[in-house]
Formats: sequence, C-alpha cells, structure tokens
Amino acid sequence: MGGPMSVNEEDKYPYLVEEKMLIRDWIKKKRPVLGICLGAQLISSAMGGRVTGCEQEIGWTEVRRLRSGPLAQFPQKFSVFQLHGETFEIPLDSTLLCAGERVRNQAFCCGTALGLQFHLELTREIIKDWVKGLGKSDREKILQETELYIAASNTLCQDLAARFIHGW
Repeated sequence: MGGPMSVNEEDKYPYLVEEKMLIRDWIKKKRPVLGICLGAQLISSAMGGRVTGCEQEIGWTEVRRLRSGPLAQFPQKFSVFQLHGETFEIPLDSTLLCAGERVRNQAFCCGTALGLQFHLELTREIIKDWVKGLGKSDREKILQETELYIAASNTLCQDLAARFIHGW
C-alpha cells in the first residue's frame, strides 16, 4: 500500500530491504503479490526497475488499459485517485497494463505480481483526510470529483480483490 517514504530510502527505512526480498521470493514461488502505490514501486524496485521522482499527481486522473492480464475486466479508460511524486520503471520480463497521460507507468504485471500506481481502495473519508492540507479550490475540486468517481473506483477494487483472492 502507500506510504510517505521512497523505496530508495533503505538507509532510513531498513525494513524496505526485507520487503523487497519477500516480494522477490513470493514471485519466484509463483505466489500472488498485489502492490498499490508504494507497493507497486516496491515490486518494480525488487525486480530491478528504478523508482524516480516525477510530476506529482494528486486527485482524480484518467488511465488507459493497454493490455488484458489481471485487469482484463477493467474498462478501456477509467478514473483513479492518485497521490504520488515518484514513478516506477517496468522491470524486465514485465508488462505495462495501464498508462496515464502525465505519468505513463500506472499498472504492470511481473509474473504473479500486480502493481498499481493508483488507488482503488479509498473511501470518501480517506480522500477527505488526504486532501485536507491542499488549498481550498484544489480540495473542493477533488471532493466534487470524488462524488463522480468513487463508486466506480470501489467497484473496480472489489472486482480486483475478488480475482486476487481466487488467483487472477
């Protein structure tokens, strides 16, 4: 899931080294791994991809599904909530599944792992908390858009969670 740290801050957060080892081990053993935001960046880093700074995305954006894979049931285009300032490379032997306009790499699969840069799991309350420090106009815009997109996002999340539990 998400977090304020960077996957590159292993000296400050030594547990990141162990998390990356666990991710590699689970993929090697063909066990399912789902990473959201920081989790997707951890999967990329664990599998040899670089994680670097990017244009910060905060709020609702549209992403395009490029390929099927674990997201085959998702629409061709859909709106997702973003809150990140770093992006991941697609590791070798991985497939880019979704792309965004401002930050290209939005979802990928690597063996049994699925990484999503965006958040589908959020509630209205979580979004309100996350945006409380923004300026009034940005906050109001995001909260208005939340009313438009949250139900569809939660439906996609439920579908993804069910398929994850049952092995894609």
